[in-house]
Amino acid sequence: MVKDYYAILNIPENSSPQEILEAYKVYATKSHPQNPSEDVGHLPELSKSKIWQLVNEAYDVLSNPETKDIFDRYGEDGLLSGTTYHEPYVYRGDPMKTYNDTFAFESPKTKDANLEITLPLDITEVYHGTVKVVQILRRNYDAIRKKSVLQEHRLIIPIQPGVTTGTKYLFREEGDQGPDAIPADVIFKVKDMENGTYRRDGSDLHMNCPIELIDALCGFRQPVPIRTLDDRTFNIMLTGVVGPSYVKQIPNEGLPMEDNCEKRGDLYIHFNIKFPAEIPVPVKKELRKLLEQLPQ
Repeated sequence: MVKDYYAILNIPENSSPQEILEAYKVYATKSHPQNPSEDVGHLPELSKSKIWQLVNEAYDVLSNPETKDIFDRYGEDGLLSGTTYHEPYVYRGDPMKTYNDTFAFESPKTKDANLEITLPLDITEVYHGTVKVVQILRRNYDAIRKKSVLQEHRLIIPIQPGVTTGTKYLFREEGDQGPDAIPADVIFKVKDMENGTYRRDGSDLHMNCPIELIDALCGFRQPVPIRTLDDRTFNIMLTGVVGPSYVKQIPNEGLPMEDNCEKRGDLYIHFNIKFPAEIPVPVKKELRKLLEQLPQ
């Protein structure tokens, strides 16, 4: 059988190097041993395995300017006989290696697993906003030395006022990188830190204020100072009875709203009434008489 390498790749003789490459990709993929389909599309008189060998041989000849020139001038006979400037041609290629080297069947690069880091914020950082500077150890792959190296890497995270817990800050491809892999993403996930004074509920704040039993029953004897997160102080004064379930709402004294930091949530003050550990019997009798006079 006289081999026509252009016919094997199903292309005209004036094809460009790029057209030769693209034709090879098409017919090498169709005739690949791992391709379950038996339909190669042309050369029906030949088996798929034979076409696989011929397609790779054709590409080996036509992708090399020297062997292509000899084939174009003298055909297969000239190629096999050799010339004064080129030894006789013998196909010694590895079809699978040729196929993979043209990346027609190359697997895409994998990406290292994301690195998720908890970013704890205290309530004042949430209130004012802040800039967090975080040092991480990043594993980089040194392609020259063919080894992984650990490097310190600094990431700067601007935190807007009112940020909510669970908010994620994404740094694309700033994480670890393995051989032939795309660097991982680094994700910082906000978490509110426990606070001894305030409890957060969205943009609202809740706090506990201890008061004496006499103030709960008879009204405050003096104003109670409340310290805010921006270092202001305001006083609250209650004259009525403060029951265990009473909550004082102070508008616009909560956290900035995440979608509009010019607006704020509310502050809710819960009162913890301090009861005496014990009451002397004479006082208890007098207190009972007084309380029995109160309307039910």
